[in-house]
Amino acid sequence: VAAQFGLGYAPAGWRNLAGVFPDYRDTMLVDSGLVILQGEQDDEKRYDRFRDRIMFPIRNVRGDVIGFGGRVLDASLPKYLNSPETPVFHKGHELYGLFEARTAIRKAGHVLVVEGYMDVVALAQLGFEQSVATLGTACTAEHVQKLFRFTNTIVFSFDGDAAGRRAAQRALEAVLPQLNESRKAKFLFLPTEHDPDSFVRDFGTDAFQQCIDAAMPLSRWLIDCASQGADLQSVEGRAQLIDQARPWVQAMPQGALRTQLQAEVARVAQMSSADLLQLWESVPGRRPSAPQQAPARTASAPSPSPQRGGGLTPDMPWDMDVPLAEPDMGHDPGLDDHPADAGVPAAGQDSRPARQGGQGGKQGFAPRRQDAGRKVHRFHRLSRRVEHVARDHERAIVGDGAGAPRGVGGDGQVAGDGTGIERDAA
Repeated sequence: VAAQFGLGYAPAGWRNLAGVFPDYRDTMLVDSGLVILQGEQDDEKRYDRFRDRIMFPIRNVRGDVIGFGGRVLDASLPKYLNSPETPVFHKGHELYGLFEARTAIRKAGHVLVVEGYMDVVALAQLGFEQSVATLGTACTAEHVQKLFRFTNTIVFSFDGDAAGRRAAQRALEAVLPQLNESRKAKFLFLPTEHDPDSFVRDFGTDAFQQCIDAAMPLSRWLIDCASQGADLQSVEGRAQLIDQARPWVQAMPQGALRTQLQAEVARVAQMSSADLLQLWESVPGRRPSAPQQAPARTASAPSPSPQRGGGLTPDMPWDMDVPLAEPDMGHDPGLDDHPADAGVPAAGQDSRPARQGGQGGKQGFAPRRQDAGRKVHRFHRLSRRVEHVARDHERAIVGDGAGAPRGVGGDGQVAGDGTGIERDAA
């Protein structure tokens, strides 16, 4: 087994690798994490990262060594030490023992995820060669995705203490988005006084295999997690269950498995599946079942940006009534008697000229002859305050059957909007 996993030993001492590599100052030794560099160029110190430890080579799925893990032989800390993150080694992506376990995983029909290197090696020695371990991190979505390439069933084995259950909950969150009707996940919790190695040695391989076969299905573990802190004998507790289960169930892809889990949550919460689904889908801000008239916007409430050319924006309800009345924009003393506004009509005065030719909107407005600089300055001063007015006009301009847009009289004169600012200028 030691030969299969390539186990070794890093002797005590600070610079043992100096006698192995021809150039101990090679930057690749630092980049790979084998050597630690401290200090500046004039006072730098180099020494081996792994000293007096049992060494576990970490291989990728192709069998290339991409990092190392080391375990102490005494009670010193840290007990386990991994290579740092490098361009080829990412702890959140790699699993210890996966390269060695590939064939056994396919033969067993499942993969057993345990918590440490020693568990993997010990279980392989005892006949459970389908075991892998994370590298000192919680199980991630990348881990799950990689495992599902080799099997459709993942069995997570954790200690039964609080830390083990927290790790199992993180594994649940990682696996939910990748489940479907053909993929399964189970959770095995050993007694708090045992790890997989000690359990097999005390009770035998048959007992451990029975534990694997009877592992808790994901659906039951999800209900257990969602029920934490909830008294299911009370209405409040069942409401808490519904609230806590919702993000996990909705993280799953649509399909029969998600539908069944929703039904199970509904059963435990003592409500119908239809009522639960309706409750979960009632997101604030969506159009209610009974159409309601949208309130007129005020100057203090920002309005959604209209699409170019008018019309409703995608995030607005399709049946929203567009208010035609102009909201009260209030009064800004800072805009009165501004030097740059000389020659510009005061608020409330309609400065828009009549259209030429009396074509009822067929021809454009006569060109404005005000100074371009003053117009640009005034636009910047007022743009924020008239933005919502322009938007409402964009939505409200529709044909009235007489060849003139709403807001334009039959004589081609544009009705004043009380702001003294032309819609085309805004």
